[in-house]
Amino acid sequence: DSNQAAVAMKGAGFTSAMDFDGMTVGAQSGTTGADWVRENLPNSTLKEFNQTSEGLASLVAGDIKCLYFDEPVAVEQVSKTYTDCEIIEVIPTGEQYGFAVSKDNAKLKEAVNKALRTIIDNGTYGDIFAKYFEFEPTIK
Repeated sequence: DSNQAAVAMKGAGFTSAMDFDGMTVGAQSGTTGADWVRENLPNSTLKEFNQTSEGLASLVAGDIKCLYFDEPVAVEQVSKTYTDCEIIEVIPTGEQYGFAVSKDNAKLKEAVNKALRTIIDNGTYGDIFAKYFEFEPTIK
């Protein structure tokens, strides 16, 4: 599962993802974070970035007040690289990560599913996930 996170500078006094309505905020272009801002913060100015790292740099520089992006990435970034930032709120979206395979390539879909099942069953997937994220994966 992948929710969105509202990330701001630590100690800025914000407590909700909605606190930033009317301010300049950021999100990666073409993402659910950008869609969420457009739908929920109509008075905000949305600054879009090609990469989340660009948005985080803009947040630290003070060009934006909050950056909205995928929670798993946010957890990793604020715990290891951008420790002067914090997650203000997690925004539930019901989204899930997945792999896209052409409908016309059933053999590839079967091979991907078989490989995934193998690494899930033998624990490799969990090991990889634990290396990069600080919470348990939801596998369906």
